[in-house]
Amino acid sequence: MINRLRKSTKLWALGLFVFLVILPSTQANETETRIAYTRTADGLFVVDTFVDGQGPFPFLIDTGATTSVLTDELHQKLKTSVNSDVSLRIHGIAESGLFPRVMLKSIKVGEIEIRPVQVAVMPSAQEEKPWEGILSLDFFEGRIAHFQTRTNTLTLMPSSNETRAKFAKWRRMKAYRDETLTDYPFIFFKTTFVTESVVRATRIVDRESVEALLDLGSSVPIINWAGARHLGYGNTYSKLQKQWEIDGAVGTFEPKAQILDQSIIVGRKRWTTPILIVDTPPLKLIDRTEKPFMYFSANFFKSMDFAIDFAAPEVYFSPH
Repeated sequence: MINRLRKSTKLWALGLFVFLVILPSTQANETETRIAYTRTADGLFVVDTFVDGQGPFPFLIDTGATTSVLTDELHQKLKTSVNSDVSLRIHGIAESGLFPRVMLKSIKVGEIEIRPVQVAVMPSAQEEKPWEGILSLDFFEGRIAHFQTRTNTLTLMPSSNETRAKFAKWRRMKAYRDETLTDYPFIFFKTTFVTESVVRATRIVDRESVEALLDLGSSVPIINWAGARHLGYGNTYSKLQKQWEIDGAVGTFEPKAQILDQSIIVGRKRWTTPILIVDTPPLKLIDRTEKPFMYFSANFFKSMDFAIDFAAPEVYFSPH
């Protein structure tokens, strides 16, 4: 990952922040279902999805989105009707805007189907994307999503004591939702940043807790300016000479940024990973601008099986 970041200036960081009223949905066929998935060149998860009985179409799994999305190309292909009187305001990592709302009869993945569904229609992108829609938190509500990275298989199951017992021996990371953010039912958790130094021949290990958002729609982990300063990168501003193009679900922006090789601990597992320091304007909406905050992205799950319990919420890491 670090080699790719050094060679390329275009990164994926989706993360949608949507104001809307979520309609009641019908959850059918609440049995365990297995679906094959693919991964993009940036490591994002894509599954075949049926829309109003048509498809399959490749949809990106994005836990940083609160409503599902159709690309304009897929909307035209499906000939779905737009309610011109209603728009959804979407705040992306780059910018915000109003987008048409479409009422769908159903969205189905494997044997899991929700109906009815309201989605946003995104404008055509300048660059072709390997997906035609986005599956968001509203699809996974009340379920456990088990990702088997060795076989590229996603198993969806209802969240219950019985299904949670399957992960009893796995490393567990307790997550939470911010009860003050009723419009943003995102999954947050605490991660630990580890910084090692030597002072007068003495090895010093500092551990700092940083709040993170679980965002499978981002291909690279991002930490904000406040987090960089909190972790001791006091000269970050003067060193940020590189311009990076961040391609978001809504627009593109070019902040000055820097890559760190940083050790972090999540769910009692330690990684050393490249992390992008960048300002993220949407954090103002969820009041995460002035304190350390990061996006925990899809690239952490390269070869490790994991599961997300969207009801608890909790994240489980395979012990193997």
